[in-house]
Amino acid sequence: MLEDLLPWLQKTRLESGDYVKSYVSLSRRLEPAPERFQGSVWTSETRGFFHSTAQVVREWVKACRFIGA
Repeated sequence: MLEDLLPWLQKTRLESGDYVKSYVSLSRRLEPAPERFQGSVWTSETRGFFHSTAQVVREWVKACRFIGA
């Protein structure tokens, strides 16, 4: 997976301003990215893991904002 993710990540431009915006920006770009990757490692389960992770990142940000962190 890293062989596919690292080049993608290096090319990906994130929204800046602060770490929260960058984190949310990464999650939005990460969610659809696995659909473009090819190879035996990219099963529906692997893609689902990245989709879920991206969604959880946004929920984490919401929780942090809610508690004022």
